[in-house]
Amino acid sequence: MDDGDDIYMRSWTGTIIGPHNTVHEGRIYQLKLFCDKDYPEKPPSVRFLQRST
Repeated sequence: MDDGDDIYMRSWTGTIIGPHNTVHEGRIYQLKLFCDKDYPEKPPSVRFLQRST
């Protein structure tokens, strides 16, 4: 969670580590998730921040 004071828990940062034996192995993907006020009726927005190798 990005902001510990956000009682609605709307903004999150996530990390995906590339699985072994795939073209993504050894890569780390960071992403930002944001749940709008209409969540869960409306899906969260997801945006990749960076990719490092």
